[in-house]
Amino acid sequence: MLAAPQRIHVLRAIAVLAGLVIPLLVIGRGAASILVPVIGGLVALAFYWPRRVEPLRAALARPLVAALAAMFALWLPAVAGSLKPGFSLALWFQVLGLMLLVACLARVLSESPALHRWTLRVLLAMAVIGCAIAAGSLLVWPQLLEYVRPVKIGGNVTPIHYLKSYAAVMPCLAPILLWAGFRLGGGWRLAAVAAVILGAVVVHATGNRAAIAGYGGALAFMGLAFALRRASHGLRLAAAAAFAALAAAAVWYVVAHLPPMPYQGPETNRMPVWLVDAHRQAIWGFVFDKALERPWFGWGPSMANFLPGADDPVPGLGQTFVPLHAHNWVLQLFNDVGALGLAPALAALAVFLLGLERRFRAGDNAALAALGLSGAFFVSMLANFSVWQGWWQSVLAVLLPIALAGGAAAPAAPRPR
Repeated sequence: MLAAPQRIHVLRAIAVLAGLVIPLLVIGRGAASILVPVIGGLVALAFYWPRRVEPLRAALARPLVAALAAMFALWLPAVAGSLKPGFSLALWFQVLGLMLLVACLARVLSESPALHRWTLRVLLAMAVIGCAIAAGSLLVWPQLLEYVRPVKIGGNVTPIHYLKSYAAVMPCLAPILLWAGFRLGGGWRLAAVAAVILGAVVVHATGNRAAIAGYGGALAFMGLAFALRRASHGLRLAAAAAFAALAAAAVWYVVAHLPPMPYQGPETNRMPVWLVDAHRQAIWGFVFDKALERPWFGWGPSMANFLPGADDPVPGLGQTFVPLHAHNWVLQLFNDVGALGLAPALAALAVFLLGLERRFRAGDNAALAALGLSGAFFVSMLANFSVWQGWWQSVLAVLLPIALAGGAAAPAAPRPR
């Protein structure tokens, strides 16, 4: 859509903003709400859009694209039957837009190694600054946060109140930062290590247990990829089957130990509170019970807190059954889009992760960073945030293409598509 002289300026702006936006969340979630749509608009201007239908047909033949197309199609009945159809439809378009952003931003950033290096430099520099501000306000000078956010610190209000969500971003950033630092080399390696250490300090100071689980997810995904890098095809199949069996066993354990409904108080909880707190057990039990009323297509995207009885106080706890969302992305999708919407989503995720694993075995270390990001994002979301929150989706939608663009197979020059 742009002539070459104007396009290069747009590409530079995309490179800088893509590296800037996620560490900039230290100033609040509004950073993603403003900058990610700007990045999307610039990418739309700079992208080489297909002029014929053949590339689209070829894309639909790919397993990942086919799984995603089935997912979006099977979410539409849930949107139509939603308690708030307009709101759910907006979320449907939001997810679709961010999916397109991942593919298009990765393509744009991969056009030039110099362009991609700019993104990595900005990401590392801003991560050091953002993590230093967060750690400094948590440990040394609480009022430091007032200089970057419109908040007032004092009394019972501490930086922890505002930085817990930023702490959740740290395990997602960590594998991308380490990969970027060692890819650039020199002093950037020290910057990457410093940012990751400061991020861990932020997580520890805020006590964000979901973020700690995110670190575990990143290490598990990356460790498994390393262990299977030179394994035989049969061993990789056995590992995939074992992973699927382990996930099924975990789901069975949680479902079998949810408190019965109607909820009678914390004494009816069946899981240890050190594993899952009492309120979250009540939330899960309530949402799962409601999901069984509409098991196939669900109640509609992001409808958990609008369910009948969601605002009722929990006996023995006082908090409501669903303050905002289900606090578990698998359960939330089952409730919101039903079993027929959850199945293609899980299939698409499996195809995507297996594709990253194949890229890593082929020598693409950027795929290992993307696996670590995916592990941190999806594991931490098992007990944290809503799968529909735009700022949280943006973390994956911006960091993932930065890694994908750095793959060994990325083209070195623009190629019209």
